[in-house]
Amino acid sequence: MKIYLGFTGNKKVAAFMQKYDCGWLFTPTNYTENFRESFILDNGCFSAWKNHREWDKTVFYNYLRKFIPYKPDFTIVPDIVTGGMESLNFSLNHVSAVPRPRYLAVQDGMKSNDIRWHLHEFDGIFVGGTVKWKMETARMWVDIAHLHGIKCHVGRIGTFQGYTLCNSWEVDSVDGTNPSRNCDERPLAMFKDQSKLGDYDWFDVGAGVVEA
Repeated sequence: MKIYLGFTGNKKVAAFMQKYDCGWLFTPTNYTENFRESFILDNGCFSAWKNHREWDKTVFYNYLRKFIPYKPDFTIVPDIVTGGMESLNFSLNHVSAVPRPRYLAVQDGMKSNDIRWHLHEFDGIFVGGTVKWKMETARMWVDIAHLHGIKCHVGRIGTFQGYTLCNSWEVDSVDGTNPSRNCDERPLAMFKDQSKLGDYDWFDVGAGVVEA
């Protein structure tokens, strides 16, 4: 399972992410043009939602044009956090403008049948949404993605428990800011040393799986 860390200019963080073969998660407002690691492009919708700001389409597409030549592992197609079918329709309006590989963000209220007929336009599923909804549905999205021959990524995972659980579900990749924000490599070290430590259940580990 690939782990992506929220970008930070801290040299200590860059050193331990290279040690554990992690990648960067860039956003339209938080990135560097001086990097050697693999990376993914977040669309910035979650940050805008969290900070009660309107998502800026122009900023996103300028940033996308800047980084597409460097070949990101994937880009998250613009979405609406907790938006259900409105989010799906929003993503479908943007999908043709986002180069592959590109992932569809699934949000609270979406069901497997809602996205099934659109998955040929995407290379993966990105599990977003609220913590509760993510806990209840993430494993289903992994199964759906793999059934359709594409990958599944779970957002905002930054703890040892979360890494272990997602790995046991055969999640392909996760992202989180906890290790990079706190300059703490222990979750990464523990995960790499013990990639499977029991069969956790979401409700056993609770919100500790997902970052605040």
